[in-house]
Formats: sequence, structure tokens, C-alpha cells
Amino acid sequence: MLYAFSMIQVNLMTTHPAQSADAPQRDRENRTLTRKFYMAAWRWHFYAGLYVVPFLLMLAVTGLTMMYFNVIETRFGDRILASDGPHQSLQIQADAAATSLPNATVSQYIAPIEDDLATMFLVDSGGKQHVVTVDPVTTDIRETIITDDSWFYWASDIHGELLMGDLGDRLIEIAAGLGIILIVTGLYMWWPRDGKRFASVLWPDFKATRRTFWKELHVTSGFYISVVLFFFLISGLSWAGIWGG
Repeated sequence: MLYAFSMIQVNLMTTHPAQSADAPQRDRENRTLTRKFYMAAWRWHFYAGLYVVPFLLMLAVTGLTMMYFNVIETRFGDRILASDGPHQSLQIQADAAATSLPNATVSQYIAPIEDDLATMFLVDSGGKQHVVTVDPVTTDIRETIITDDSWFYWASDIHGELLMGDLGDRLIEIAAGLGIILIVTGLYMWWPRDGKRFASVLWPDFKATRRTFWKELHVTSGFYISVVLFFFLISGLSWAGIWGG
């Protein structure tokens, strides 16, 4: 029994140093693998950003343009005041709008947002959609525009299709998909590592050098923006040709 116990001690003494020698090697391999994965995420983040950022700027500008003409101005042209007096029936106003264009049909009534404004109708004629503004009192045609010529629909066409039809829609859809990759890779690189506390990555170090400060500002601001941007991209994809189809 004493001999068996001695053999166990010998085995422990001979195997333990080998295991200890393997541990640093495994740590180096793990660090190398982690570094390679980090650099792969960095490359995806960088190249996705080169493609996505111009599209995000375009979507922001056209989206704000649409919001302006939808909320502050009217998307269908100028705010035209109605004449004083009793209003004609909607049917009479619609007939006036339809007869103002050849082979026209009224497709939609647009209720004025204020009582003193003229009435608008969407009218299809000659393969195009028109906005016909009718004075609700006199039924005179006050304005006729083609929807594609309005600022709102011009911005809407750029926002949705880049004025390129299905090709533009696919390019924007690719940008939205890469935008999600941009967020995921950014969050992976943002995640605290190498002993950093979680709280240290929630705001930049204002005492850092200029280069480090701008890097940390990008990282921390990107974290907060990513939450809003993710839902912005997901909701936008619901309108895309493939995802939304």
C-alpha cells in the first residue's frame, strides 16, 4: 500500500508541471484567437460604415424634408385659403376637380387641416397623379400640381428608391442590413475587456489625450445611438422590397 501511495505521488509530480506548462500556451492561443476575432469585427465595422454612412445621411435629410412638408407645410402644395361663404358639397367639389383634367378620376379626398383652407383631391389623369385644389365655396380650381413634382414626393422617392426604382430600393435595403452589422460589431468592440469596469465604457474619459478622447467619444456615443438606430433600421426594413415583401 505504501508503494502504491508513492506511485501516486510520483504521477502527480510528473503530470502537474506539464499541465502548468500548457496553461500559458492555451492562454496565448485564446488571446490570439480573441484578437483575430476583434480585428475581423473591426474590419466589418469599418467597411460597413463606409457603405452605410452616406445612406444614413441621405435618409436623414430626405426624412426631415418629408417631415417638414408633412407637418409644417403641406405635402400637396401651398396652403390656399378658401373664399368666404357656405361650402359646396364634397360631391360637387369632386366633380369640379375631375372635370378640370382630361379622362380624370378622383382617387382620394384630402380633408383640409384647417377650416379656412381650400379642399384638395388626388386625381388620376394621363397616367399621372395630380393634386387638384378646389375652392370649396366657388368650386374654382385654385391649383393643380403633379405629385411627383412636389417637394414631399421628390424627397419620398429619394428616401425610398433613390429615384432609381427597384435598384435604388435594393441598395437602400443593403445599407440597412449592413447598418445592423455595423451596430453588432460596434457593440462587440465596445464591450469592456482586459479588466475594464462596465461603468468605464458608458462615458468618455475627458482627461485622455486627444486621439484617445475622440476614440472613446465615438465608442460611447455609438453605444447610445445604436439603440435608436437599431429600431430605425428594423422599422425601415419593413418597407423594403425584400424584407418588407
